[in-house]
Amino acid sequence: MHFMSVVILCFLSALAAAEPDVKMVDFTVNCKTWKIASHTLEATCPDWDRNYKDSSLDLNQCYTYNRDFQLEFKVDGAAFDTCISCELETDLKKPPLLTCDCMEGGDIRPVPGHTRSTNTTLGL
Repeated sequence: MHFMSVVILCFLSALAAAEPDVKMVDFTVNCKTWKIASHTLEATCPDWDRNYKDSSLDLNQCYTYNRDFQLEFKVDGAAFDTCISCELETDLKKPPLLTCDCMEGGDIRPVPGHTRSTNTTLGL
């Protein structure tokens, strides 16, 4: 299995596109919880009045899993259509780590011995 690390910047890009005049904050520092549900990153983060609210980001809108077995930024990339068994390590002393098993070459049918593991650091 090959291991890969990618910094997910789509979360900040999505926020910047939605509200271009808003100052960005580091989600790993300010959010008190985060988890992965299927292909959605969910977090409880403070709003500008410091009230905590639930937020979510569909990671399929940010990444693709290419034929070189790497996650890469692509709008509407649908990476998680070929990545399964995703888990999020939430050690609050370091950025969260997303681990998934992804099918080789984008083949959505599981083939024994043809699944690669990818580690993605969610350091926003």
